[in-house]
Amino acid sequence: MVRLFICVKIPENVKKKLVVAQKDLKNDKINAKFVEEENLHLTLIFIGETKEEKINETKNYMTESAKKTKSFHVNLTGIKLFPSDYNIRVIGVKVLSENLNFVISEFNKDIKGLSHETNKITLCRLRKNLKKDSLKDFIEKYSLFNFGKIHVNKIHLVKSTLTRDGPIYEDVHEVKLNE
Repeated sequence: MVRLFICVKIPENVKKKLVVAQKDLKNDKINAKFVEEENLHLTLIFIGETKEEKINETKNYMTESAKKTKSFHVNLTGIKLFPSDYNIRVIGVKVLSENLNFVISEFNKDIKGLSHETNKITLCRLRKNLKKDSLKDFIEKYSLFNFGKIHVNKIHLVKSTLTRDGPIYEDVHEVKLNE
């Protein structure tokens, strides 16, 4: 069994801004597991534990979906507290796009993974729930911050191997979207 997800990779210039925000959170001394810079991504569909023999089927579904999908843009603006402002477990960056939910549903028709209702790029996962008040300065600084715009023309299938030191991601497949 392998753990799989479908995602959009984050360009280096945008990653740098995300890392600055992570450093500001670390300065707030919150008890959290921060996503490593090289692992920052936008998850479209979490597939989860999958039999090895299903990987080729997933690749084929992705290739077919990509043929019907045009490239698009996403804007990364502001902070998203998940699941709510009063019970924070994940701190992320909001992902805004008119086309994103359509693309996710197209790719998920045959794959049938767990698509995310709230699109975000995860900065960290809290080890202990927090309330919004404890992040007041961070939220004020980043609530409307523009982290950048991404032109999405590729979608990746990634294998995630969980280790004690954090996940190790390995690209399994990449599809190009129509321009």
